[in-house]
Amino acid sequence: MEWMKGRDLNRAMEDSFILFAEENIEPGENVIAFARERIEGVERHRGEIDDIIRKYARNWRLERMSAIDRNILRIAVFEIRFCPSVPGKVAINEAIEIAKEFGGEEAPSFINGILDRIFNMEESASP
Repeated sequence: MEWMKGRDLNRAMEDSFILFAEENIEPGENVIAFARERIEGVERHRGEIDDIIRKYARNWRLERMSAIDRNILRIAVFEIRFCPSVPGKVAINEAIEIAKEFGGEEAPSFINGILDRIFNMEESASP
């Protein structure tokens, strides 16, 4: 989401879908709605999400993480914390797969470690 910093959210999303079109990829309405829900949700709860990540990212400051890792974590934490229809383990597995595709060599294990701690603590804190 860093690339959208300071930009109108709707315009930034439109620009990202233009990139899909340039690659002859036509995202369906469900994909667009899903992306919009995640982006808007992360932005709406960003302070709380970042606080959760900071709490469980041992020896790592949020600002030191790569933008890719930081935003993968933000989306996964949003799903774990605010999307009850998404099982936590599914959110973690999807985040790991995205990290394998777009992150550095250590990204999948880094993200898995933080999200596993978050998921286990959030789950144990639930009534």
